[in-house]
Amino acid sequence: LKFISASPPSSMDMCIIENGVDYRGTVAKTARGRTCQEWSSQRPHSHDYFTPTTHPRAGLEKNYCRNPDGDVNGPWCYTTDPRKGEFLAALSPQQ
Repeated sequence: LKFISASPPSSMDMCIIENGVDYRGTVAKTARGRTCQEWSSQRPHSHDYFTPTTHPRAGLEKNYCRNPDGDVNGPWCYTTDPRKGEFLAALSPQQ
């Protein structure tokens, strides 16, 4: 079952507030410029817990930086670099 919002994201959804758990922007790169892996993909990094299926309301449909676990450091992603697992997003509090 896929969660579909009845309205487009508000401008507040595009900003990081507190730990960014509600961030729904489109940044898909880490602070070091690595491309984010799609949350539904198991390559190059296999992960079972944070997927669109396990967290249908967390905005994990693409490869955008998200914070499904409420990490105090803010939105993050798995990377497409097989040598580097998860990284913080290339975001500032203004994004």
